[in-house]
Amino acid sequence: METEIAAFDSHDFVKRLISAGMPEAQAEILAWGQSRRNEHLATQRDIKELEAATRQDIKALEAATRRDIKALEAATSQDIKALEAATKRDIKELEAATKRDIKELEAATSRDIKALEAAIKAQEAGIKALEAAIKAQEAGIKALEATIKEQEAGIKALELAITKQEAAIKLLEVNLTRDLKDMEHKLTIKLGAFIGVGITLLAALITLLTAVVP
Repeated sequence: METEIAAFDSHDFVKRLISAGMPEAQAEILAWGQSRRNEHLATQRDIKELEAATRQDIKALEAATRRDIKALEAATSQDIKALEAATKRDIKELEAATKRDIKELEAATSRDIKALEAAIKAQEAGIKALEAAIKAQEAGIKALEATIKEQEAGIKALELAITKQEAAIKLLEVNLTRDLKDMEHKLTIKLGAFIGVGITLLAALITLLTAVVP
């Protein structure tokens, strides 16, 4: 069972970082990065749910197809048996009619043959229609598999883009840290220079006062 991800309050997150002594700009960048990570986690959860639902649909479709094929095979077998039984009855009636009237037997035989041919053609048409339906289902399954592959490719591209964004954020953090250290170093140097100048001026003033006062 997937764990629900709590909504991320970026404003509160920034306020807490600032109150802890972090500069506002850096706090906002960290809040943005955390928000992107939460969105990435939510996207992964949606993808897993979609994959699970898709697998269930494919299994259900395969099971239904197998049931339909078995039912059709059973019905076809019954039709063939019924046709064989009817053919046997027709042959017996034909033999009896032959004894009574050869001409009537020839006419009846001609009619029976035509009816049988029509029935066979109808069954052949039904078998062809069944084969076409099976091929259509197979094509649909292949199309579904292709769609799943495209979705997986899109997911990988999204993950790659997120990884690049995270790398860019880390690089920005490193640059900000380096700039802050450079600024601190420069301020330290300037402060030292100011202190040195002040000490020199103070020493000169003391010397001047000493020389003036008897």
